[in-house]
Amino acid sequence: MHMKTTYTLFRRGETFYIQDRATGKQTSLRTKDETEARRLLEARNEAQRQPMLNLHLARAYLTASDPAFVERTWQTVMEQLQARGKDSSRQRYANVFKSSAFDGLRNKRLLETTADDFLAVFKDGKVSIVYFLKRLHNFAVNLGWLVVPMVAPYLWPKYEAKDRRGLTLAEHQSILAGEKKAEWKLFLELLWETGAAQSDAANFKAEDVDWQSRTITYFRAKTGCGRSSPSARHWKRRCSSCPRPVRFSRSCPRCQKATGQAVSAVAVTRPECLA
Repeated sequence: MHMKTTYTLFRRGETFYIQDRATGKQTSLRTKDETEARRLLEARNEAQRQPMLNLHLARAYLTASDPAFVERTWQTVMEQLQARGKDSSRQRYANVFKSSAFDGLRNKRLLETTADDFLAVFKDGKVSIVYFLKRLHNFAVNLGWLVVPMVAPYLWPKYEAKDRRGLTLAEHQSILAGEKKAEWKLFLELLWETGAAQSDAANFKAEDVDWQSRTITYFRAKTGCGRSSPSARHWKRRCSSCPRPVRFSRSCPRCQKATGQAVSAVAVTRPECLA
């Protein structure tokens, strides 16, 4: 198997130098002895040649057992991973993998991937990106598409959870005081009194409410598990006094705003504008 050498040898004055064929960079070998210079040249070329030789041999063996192996890219792994799970999970994977943080890996062959490619993604610094990259990596390992892990488990960045807290009653009342629309006030009170997630509360239906026992029963969108929450006595009166039917939506772009300093980091779902 003939492969072009990376470095060439030349002499300037009495000292021998090597030159990189690709970049043209010249480096002194710090010797005037031609025999020693040729040995150093061979050592440099061998250092470059051996990884390429191993890669060619690996391709030859793997092509025989799995023809698609040598051409498989990380985009293929992404497509396989986002084809699994619930609709919400598949959509979440699809949205995450569109991130520019994955552009360096997307069209790279698995066989040609190195740890440096993963370290470049780590520099993004976002917890969510590293989390989904790890799931992508482990998925490829479990499928047998990676012969060895690119990154050892203990070298993955560790997630450090930030302190979180709920709203205080004073903060809740402050937000209500600043809201003028009846439907939006009703939605905020619903979240406060039931403790429901925004998406779950936005999907509440009239039949979910038992007015006699004053409870709201629903299935969580995230887990599919049933949950029952007590509703306050004044809910029936407030709902009946609402000037128009209340319908909430997460898709209205005008409604994706944060309200109040206390929830400035939360993407609050506003009621859909019903004109």
